[in-house]
Amino acid sequence: MNWVVERAKNNVNTMQLNGIYLYSKYRPKQEVDNYIRKEVNAQT
Repeated sequence: MNWVVERAKNNVNTMQLNGIYLYSKYRPKQEVDNYIRKEVNAQT
């Protein structure tokens, strides 16, 4: 496995695993926030 931590376009850390971004390479924090909100709303 090849893990790479780098800076996204908005200067926040993001991560790749084997060349595939786990989070957005543009706005990773916002993408994760949106995902969590959708999951919480789907559970209720």
